[in-house]
Amino acid sequence: MTPSPDGLEAVRTPASGWTRAHLVERGVPWPPPNGWKELADLWEAEQACSD
Repeated sequence: MTPSPDGLEAVRTPASGWTRAHLVERGVPWPPPNGWKELADLWEAEQACSD
């Protein structure tokens, strides 16, 4: 399951980044691949399919 954009935003560090642990917990591989922030688009598509 793709992490929600809100879930990813909730774990941002004060320096506006993410820790390895937070990303791995949410299913983002480490190191994050190029374009990983586009997961929001994938999450939206998954939500539309599940409705």
